[in-house]
Amino acid sequence: KRIYSLANYFWFAASTALMMLTPLAVTIVLNRTGSPDDVGLYAFAYAVTAPMQAFLGMHARTFIAIDRLYGYDAVDVAAQRLHMTVGLLLGAGLVAAARGFAGQEVAVLAVMCLARTAEGFAEVTAGMMQHRHRPELIALVYGTRAVTAIGVFAWLYHRGSGLAVALAAMAG
Repeated sequence: KRIYSLANYFWFAASTALMMLTPLAVTIVLNRTGSPDDVGLYAFAYAVTAPMQAFLGMHARTFIAIDRLYGYDAVDVAAQRLHMTVGLLLGAGLVAAARGFAGQEVAVLAVMCLARTAEGFAEVTAGMMQHRHRPELIALVYGTRAVTAIGVFAWLYHRGSGLAVALAAMAG
């Protein structure tokens, strides 16, 4: 049992590292091919939503990571993630209102909230895989999602679709 717990921890840690690879890769793509305005807008949207996501998703992340969904159904966690989305959108809306509702800024903030929600739902599947005693699949699924998301973002952004569209596709 102790070895299994260590394996769970290892695979969950590896999946978290892969999940964090995506925003880093987006930043690199923007730094190499984007405008300074897009780099700043992405950094702003990421910085605004990061603490809100951490606070609003803390409870669910804890029992996903540690308790392997004991006593919780995936639907319960998904419902919590929808509440997190509402909180993210309200918080980002307040920030956008305080800054005067700049068009592209509002769009990127809203889409960043959706990207954060997608990350939250990815954690739900990680908890389900832990619950079914398949921790090795967690890193594989996160890695597949990260590579796909980065590829979609880079392709759309490079084609000139714009930051908000590329982020929305990445979130999908």
